[in-house]
Amino acid sequence: MKKLVAIAAILALLVSSTACGSGSSPSVSSASAGNASAQAGSQTNHPQMALSVGTGPSGSTNYAVISSMGSLIQKRYPNYIFSPEISTGSAQNVQMIVQKTCQMGVCMADAAYAAYNGEREFDKNTKGKINFVMSGYETVFNQFVLKNSQIKNFKDLKGKKCGVGKGTMEQFYWPMLLEMNGMSEDDVKTVSLSLSDIADEVSDGTLDYGVFVTSVPNSDISNLALTKGIRMLGFDEDVRKSIIEKYPYFNEATISKDSYNLDSDVVTLGTRNTIVASPDLDPQVVYDFLDVVLSSQDDLKLVSVSAAEFNKENALLDSKLIPMHPGATKYYKEKGIIS
Repeated sequence: MKKLVAIAAILALLVSSTACGSGSSPSVSSASAGNASAQAGSQTNHPQMALSVGTGPSGSTNYAVISSMGSLIQKRYPNYIFSPEISTGSAQNVQMIVQKTCQMGVCMADAAYAAYNGEREFDKNTKGKINFVMSGYETVFNQFVLKNSQIKNFKDLKGKKCGVGKGTMEQFYWPMLLEMNGMSEDDVKTVSLSLSDIADEVSDGTLDYGVFVTSVPNSDISNLALTKGIRMLGFDEDVRKSIIEKYPYFNEATISKDSYNLDSDVVTLGTRNTIVASPDLDPQVVYDFLDVVLSSQDDLKLVSVSAAEFNKENALLDSKLIPMHPGATKYYKEKGIIS
């Protein structure tokens, strides 16, 4: 691969530049030195292997997170040639695994479920072609209006102009939200835009409402909250329960009032970013991946909040959606995390 020659330099630069948003944050490799030295004896005969992992766009959270993990893995296992692959996101990561250009990838839990079952934007070519490895950070439904808006809940959107995120939000999430709230596309005026454009148009009154699935806090929404003031909409309890029952990859999530200077916490829905792998990938590779990631929490905390969410507490939260990779099963059993 084109990246392999320069991968160490790329990873080091990326980790340094993304760590906690600070230009002077410690590097992952230095924090990992003790762990690497302690385990060096078991690594000298490890077979050489190229390990490519699908991430997201260059500069995205997932690219930074996976790149930092790659730095840790290569520190402990020098014979792994780790390559974070740029992609458009979950769907392409799955396709790269199926096409065997990647062995692993980041995938939203809902996309992983759809891919394994050949549903939604996927088909029979992805059915049964990925396995679960671990869960990580959560992205949630951010539904926002200006603070002085008369819109108090989802059903108040009838007749309103609504900005929804392009892609999965527009194609799958938005129709689901309308249906589960007893509404249809005919009840609203829908415009699909980027999050920055949605925030701008809510700010100037062109849009009445915006919704986007993203981590919290988000810079575009934070800027709107700072300049104009916003309210976040949640979902009624009966709607939340109905959605989770029908779509098991969603879970209840809370947006803290401190996130956007809100009057109170808001209960919404979220779905997690997971790491998936080809069922054909050597179980030892997956075992080693998990062993490094889950024993390097101090290092990942230096990278970002999102990186630190790939931890033991979250690792199994979506493990029932699709079959677990044998290497992951072995790791979790040996560590006493599952029986």
